[in-house]
Amino acid sequence: MAGVVAQVALAWAMAKPGVTSPLIGARTVEQLTGNLTAAPLTLDHEQMARLDEVSAPPPGFSAGLASLAIRRMYLEVAMFAAGASRGDTAISSVSGSARPAF
Repeated sequence: MAGVVAQVALAWAMAKPGVTSPLIGARTVEQLTGNLTAAPLTLDHEQMARLDEVSAPPPGFSAGLASLAIRRMYLEVAMFAAGASRGDTAISSVSGSARPAF
């Protein structure tokens, strides 16, 4: 049964918009072979809707992602991106230039 579950999970993931290459986690040749058989598997609209329903994160799930460390990391990445667009970079007191030196 586990092989069938993995195949359906991979088929569901491959059918999701924006997914171009799902990662498979096979430890054995048998698992790899089973995962590869998911490629031609197609799920109908009702099956996709049911899988979407049972796999939806609970309400408030993303609230934990708003922790202080995550917000700080996001802010530093945004600041770096803004600086890089001007050819200047600075993150946590480390500064430099995004322009290559020739």
